[in-house]
Amino acid sequence: MDDGATLLDYLSVILVKWWIIVVMVVVSVVVAWVLSLQRPPQYQVRTQLLLVSRTSEILSGSAAVPSVTVALSVDTLSKLALANDLLENIAKSPDLATSGGSLTAASLSQMMHVDIKVSENSSRTVLPLLTMTVTGGDPALLKKIADTWANLFIQRNVSLLASESARSYDFIQSQYQETKDSLAALNKQKSDFLRQSQLDTTRSTLEEQQSLYKQFFSNFETSKVSLITTQAERQALADALANEPRILSDSKIFVDGVVVEKAINPIYTSLKGRLDDAAVREASLTASVTELEKKVQEYNKSIADLSGKVGDAQAQAAALDAEISALAANLQVLGSKLQDARLAKEEQAGSIRVVESAILPTAPIGTSRQQFLLPAAVIGLLVGIAVALLVYYVQEGNLRAKPKRRGAS
Repeated sequence: MDDGATLLDYLSVILVKWWIIVVMVVVSVVVAWVLSLQRPPQYQVRTQLLLVSRTSEILSGSAAVPSVTVALSVDTLSKLALANDLLENIAKSPDLATSGGSLTAASLSQMMHVDIKVSENSSRTVLPLLTMTVTGGDPALLKKIADTWANLFIQRNVSLLASESARSYDFIQSQYQETKDSLAALNKQKSDFLRQSQLDTTRSTLEEQQSLYKQFFSNFETSKVSLITTQAERQALADALANEPRILSDSKIFVDGVVVEKAINPIYTSLKGRLDDAAVREASLTASVTELEKKVQEYNKSIADLSGKVGDAQAQAAALDAEISALAANLQVLGSKLQDARLAKEEQAGSIRVVESAILPTAPIGTSRQQFLLPAAVIGLLVGIAVALLVYYVQEGNLRAKPKRRGAS
């Protein structure tokens, strides 16, 4: 068809055959209009889910951290909302059995659209809002699809969005129980040890022995001092007696009124008596000191043995007490963590909440006929231009414009 025609020739031909183009555009628009009228009415159902902060996170102070959007981006949440296995489970749901098995993951993906908005509350806690919109021709089926999606999405992702405390609940509980059992075993071990070692009895015996030792040692020291004093006294008396004559030879002594030329020295006799008494006391004190020293040594040895036993028992008891204290402190920490984990686990199901349930639509959504008419008009315009050029070519044999024949046309 290229016979040397220029763009101006094409425009001239289009102006000559304008009525063909208009007819094609009108026909295309009318056909599109009729088809849009025959299109079944479309309904739309919407449900919304909110990822909320949990009380356990608020109490622990972790709610101020946007952990949800850090761990799961908007794109990730969108993929989770329209995951193929999730859509397959929706299609196979017993609630949708009335659809006759026509629903598939692909068809559901075309019917469903998810929109995610992320906002912050006054405490800067991130609150993602998932809006699922389902579009189709059966209002009851749309509502079932939306409800089923909400339930299955919560069931599948509640553990994924759970806090660390909720996910670690079983581990913390096992650690708490293990620590509790270990603490009970240590307390029993300590009780058995104290009963077998008789630490309290041994300690009482040691205190009694120490008291008796003090008494005997005090008596020993007193007797020893008395012995030394008596020995000194006896030695002094012996020295005095040695210097005193037993018989007086140059003095007249009257004894019972009779003059005795030689008589026993009374001083000597007195000293001799005192010396004998001192010797008796020295012998008694010596025996007493010897006996007391023996007793002191016995008690000293007994106290040393008992002190060793008490010391060893106290050391073992102290070691057990240290282990018990450490386990008790650890148990207290685990108890606090277990309480937080239990609270987080109980709140786990509430981490995703339905804030807007699906409602059965009663009126179809407004159809936008422009989406049919405008493309139809464009197609009609292009087809009309092509037909006009073709008709002109068939009539004239070329596409060069001939102004003298335009009026006849």
